[in-house]
Amino acid sequence: MAHETKNAPAGDPETAPRTRSRATGLAVNLCLIAASLLFVLIILEIGVRVFLPQRHGLSYVASDPELGWMQEPNARYEYQRENAVPSRVSTNAYGLRTPDIPTEKEASASRLLFIGDSFVQGLAVDDEATFCRRLEALLNANADDNAYQVINGGVDGFSPVQEMLLLERFLPIYKPDLVVQVFFAGNDFTDNADPAGRRRPVGMLDTNGEFVVVPPVAEGETAASNRGGLIEKSQLAFLLRFKVFPRSPALMKIAQRFGLARYSGVRTRSIDLDAELAVVKNSIARSRAAVHDSGARYAMVLLPSPRNEAGETHDAAPPLFDEAEQLDRLAAFLGEASIPSLELAPALEAVAEGEEIYFAGIGHFTAHGHQKTAEVLEPFVRKLIAEGR
Repeated sequence: MAHETKNAPAGDPETAPRTRSRATGLAVNLCLIAASLLFVLIILEIGVRVFLPQRHGLSYVASDPELGWMQEPNARYEYQRENAVPSRVSTNAYGLRTPDIPTEKEASASRLLFIGDSFVQGLAVDDEATFCRRLEALLNANADDNAYQVINGGVDGFSPVQEMLLLERFLPIYKPDLVVQVFFAGNDFTDNADPAGRRRPVGMLDTNGEFVVVPPVAEGETAASNRGGLIEKSQLAFLLRFKVFPRSPALMKIAQRFGLARYSGVRTRSIDLDAELAVVKNSIARSRAAVHDSGARYAMVLLPSPRNEAGETHDAAPPLFDEAEQLDRLAAFLGEASIPSLELAPALEAVAEGEEIYFAGIGHFTAHGHQKTAEVLEPFVRKLIAEGR
């Protein structure tokens, strides 16, 4: 005798509870997995802070509604990076890595303001070892006391647009005779395309071709800025991003793919180099105009990425673009605009004297590199100051 198979009708009251039960169980399991991962990360974070404390300056950076971020004023701390000894860092009342000086300068004094990113700021070296301090000492070696004052306006991670805004803030305060912008080709061509969770101001050309700056999103207003802020405050993230990932090209590529490494945003998407170069040019033109309106002179120093014998950058990342070509295009623009410029790398190689100019692994100047940079800059800035008198 054939048995009839009866299918449960749609909406069977016995089936619905089982479906809801499975969905609830899946949700609970996912929550347990997420909670377990969070617990592990918290334990690892505590472990790093207790047993492998990362002495870095990220906790001494405050949110800034115009610039995106800025070094905290009157800060004193030690900064630690791989392949470098701990460095002593201090900031003045404005948050700049330069001593407090009277805003009004003597008529006989010459005041220089350098703007740029971590190369100007002096990442991984003591205050006294930065090329701004070394240059000031060289300039004053055969001059009256304080005949030359060199102000360090470098901020870690700044883009040319941020440097332009910082310049506009401090021009009326310090009233420099000469402003020198140091352009690092390794990321200054692309920083504008990597808005760091939109916590940095972004330059762009509007529909009329006019250069405009979009203010940064305040910290905490977007998921991206919240995530970026948490990562920057985490010592575990600092250990991974700056000391673990860079030691392995394979790990670095994975970290970049999933947005865990510095500059991951620009590593994983295409960049409109023409558009970014246009932003760089417009920011430079606006900076130069502001400096000239103040009665001072404006110049630029061009610095390509340091590379090893294999042609790799310090983070072993694949090149994003042809740096030499972009630098040639920028140098042509500076020539057309009659902006004095100095290509730093060839001059540094000529005076290196067999010692390391850059730290291995982080690609920034050693103390020796800062000293040699100051020696190369001295005749360049002396000439500019003399011509401006």
